[in-house]
Order: sequence, then C-alpha cells, then structure tokens
Amino acid sequence: MLAVTILLYSLQLVSAQQTTRVPPIASAKRKIINIGALFVKDDPTYIPFIGYEGSIAAFYLAIDRIRQNHLLDGYDFKYV
Repeated sequence: MLAVTILLYSLQLVSAQQTTRVPPIASAKRKIINIGALFVKDDPTYIPFIGYEGSIAAFYLAIDRIRQNHLLDGYDFKYV
C-alpha cells in the first residue's frame, strides 16, 4: 500500500511538470505495465494490515486515479 502511495505521488509530480496532454494511444501501440503484489494468506495477525481484502482496493483506486489524471495514457495495466 505504501508502494502505491509513493507511485501516485511520483506520478503527480511528473504530471505537474508536463504542460501538454497527449491524447490516448491506440491499444495496438500501448505498452503494458505488469503489477504484482504479495499478500498474507493465513496469519490473522497481519491480515488486517496487509491482507488481500484490505489491500487490493488500493491498487484499483490507484489505477483509476492514474487514468483520470491521464498520467499514463499510453500504457495498459496487467495484474499478475
């Protein structure tokens, strides 16, 4: 979750420095960013903090925000 927050912050800094927006690229020319994560499965001590159910939403929210702000228009995301 911290990595997603850092990624969003970094992308906001890059976005603030860009003066023009590039229109979305056709899907045939788009690059793919692979996103993976490790989550706790069977340890009730850590599940509330780094379990799948509590953390996966952060990834989807981050991707939605990236798309809304047109930060990575030329890229698609693949969850691995």
